[in-house]
Amino acid sequence: MGTTNRISLTGVKKPSPEDARKVFLTCASLVVISLGVGALSGEMRPSMAAIYFVLGFVMQRASFCSASMISAVVLSRDRRGMLAILVAVLTAMLGFGLLHSLGLITVYPSTISVLPAALGGLLFGVGMVFAGGCVSGSLFKATEGRWPSILAVFGILIGMAAATSSWGREAMIYLAELGSVWSPDPNLTSPDGSRFAHLSMGVALMGLAFVGVSNRSGILSFRPRVAFPVDRRWPLFGVAVIVGSLGWIAFLIGPAVGRYYPLGASHIPNAVVQLLVVGGVSQAGLLACTFLLGSAVSAWMRGDIRWRSAPNDVLALAFFGGLLVGVGAILGGGCFIGQVLSGWALLSTHALIFGVVMILANWVTTFFYLRGWG
Repeated sequence: MGTTNRISLTGVKKPSPEDARKVFLTCASLVVISLGVGALSGEMRPSMAAIYFVLGFVMQRASFCSASMISAVVLSRDRRGMLAILVAVLTAMLGFGLLHSLGLITVYPSTISVLPAALGGLLFGVGMVFAGGCVSGSLFKATEGRWPSILAVFGILIGMAAATSSWGREAMIYLAELGSVWSPDPNLTSPDGSRFAHLSMGVALMGLAFVGVSNRSGILSFRPRVAFPVDRRWPLFGVAVIVGSLGWIAFLIGPAVGRYYPLGASHIPNAVVQLLVVGGVSQAGLLACTFLLGSAVSAWMRGDIRWRSAPNDVLALAFFGGLLVGVGAILGGGCFIGQVLSGWALLSTHALIFGVVMILANWVTTFFYLRGWG
């Protein structure tokens, strides 16, 4: 999105299928060991790092980029990406409801700030089109050597630094006060989330059943694949289920590393901002940085690491889009993964406002920029 096909000759050589298989088995073994250490000893830091490594790996492997998948509805009337997002949300929702009913997780009442959520979603949705990716998409594309995405990541960092400055915090307080005239319940279930388990599992099961029946009857007409080759692209819907399932584990073990929320991506660049500006970094944010390692390993195994540039105006626009994404993520309290994949699965009103505005802003910007003016 927003880039050209001009590719330089330099890049990282793709490994042979045999070497790729060895690397994959080694990584899989380390992930299993890390999860086993957490289960046996209660030390969850290796487990959380492993979860984000897998998240980065699978999102790069399927090119699971929300900006591209949402824009495809306008660009080519391709709804498969939006459907994959829905499958990921419903998968996560089903797991959260089950874990909550068993008493293994606590769904905390989410905060609700209408105006910051809406404005954050607006900036995020516009910015992700210009940047060619949301936070997670820009991160995994940057590991592939895409200069527009690399500049977008720098823009995200600067945007987050600006939004977390003293004037940025004052602006958010002011916006929250302006929007306080309408203050709906923070959760769609009940103010305290007490009915979350039954409603979430019911919605998830009906939604997944609808997807399955609609596909069999030809209404949706997609072909889910179950093949996961070690050196090629993975099926989008299979990765959607994996991403949703990773949210279960992240939510379950999160409190042990100081995080009381499922998956997210904005705290990865925000951890860098905190380290550079404040001099400290949250443990959860630091552990989540393994996302970059996972995406880089996947890109190398697919042969995707090579320097790719674009015209100067596209590079500048990608940086500007990153600024909007960074400010929008701080203002709205999260990113696509945190607010849509996790927040919608938690039936959060704040996340619903952010996500709906983000998607609409993406579609409008895509129509005028990529289809009309681009």
